[in-house]
Amino acid sequence: MGRLTQTEIDKIDEKKVEAAAAAQKNKDQENQKKLEDAAKQQAIVKQQEQDRRLAQDAKISSYGYNPKKVIYITKNEADWKTGYDINDKILLYSENDLSFSVAQTYEDPIAEIMAAARGTIAGKIVNGFAGVAEFSSIFTNTRLMTEYTGAKAWKNSSQISFDLQFNFYMGMADAYDGRTEVYNPIAALANIFLPKVVSTVAVHGPGPSYADILTKQGQASIDAIKDTVNTFWEKITKKFNAIGGQTDALTNELKSKATSASDYVSNNSAGNISIRIGNIYSFDNVLPIDFTFSFSKETDSKGFPIYGSCSIHCETFKMATTKSIPIKPVNIL
Repeated sequence: MGRLTQTEIDKIDEKKVEAAAAAQKNKDQENQKKLEDAAKQQAIVKQQEQDRRLAQDAKISSYGYNPKKVIYITKNEADWKTGYDINDKILLYSENDLSFSVAQTYEDPIAEIMAAARGTIAGKIVNGFAGVAEFSSIFTNTRLMTEYTGAKAWKNSSQISFDLQFNFYMGMADAYDGRTEVYNPIAALANIFLPKVVSTVAVHGPGPSYADILTKQGQASIDAIKDTVNTFWEKITKKFNAIGGQTDALTNELKSKATSASDYVSNNSAGNISIRIGNIYSFDNVLPIDFTFSFSKETDSKGFPIYGSCSIHCETFKMATTKSIPIKPVNIL
């Protein structure tokens, strides 16, 4: 059998390239179909959520309340009343104006640099000159500095902190029962915001765990470079596929490793308290800071208080940014 001519070799290579291009086209079409299906599924989920809220609002309206002012508190997506014998008409309304607090932190970068360099040779020289200048300022009232000395640069933003107060009284849900209208609602809220004993040697915290924070920070770092990595990986994938290489298995493995920890923490989080305040704000993973409550000394015929109140001081899990206080569109539900 004779050797192939260069023309025959070129034709074989062209067929390989064409086959690889056709395979890549089919793969791109499949990926596009998956994206479209995912978008349709998201639209369905969004519509289901809207339908659920509308039904919920209609139910609340039937009680004679304004559904747009109700405060919803959930833990791991379960309503705060779930599992407790509480009158269905008991709803959460804040008794106080809604006040939110955010603080910004600034620092003196020059002072930070000088403090870090204090032990170095250069730092000692600079400090020596500064000492001489400081001594001379006694006589000249002149100091070694510029108008930018002490100027501060932004360092970080705090979380959003806010307070909610709820009052409960016998008869507020037409049951005239201190147990289901006063005591149980406050006890249920306390159980949301307090740690839970899960064994004789273990207590389950109400807020995020170390794993939550580390995983979220790691995921945020991954997301920050994801676009760049994806663009680079797509180029590499196309080159490998063009020569008959297989990268799908490796791609799926990398994606699996990158998201498995985050998915695990999301699905097994020790504490995921969410608060939705009407149509104003919706906070996920709220940190319960303080929870105070009181009961009246007067009781009903069964010994339960006839009124009570509780106050909750919370902070958001994430640092406050412009995303935390979004502009609301006209067509908000």
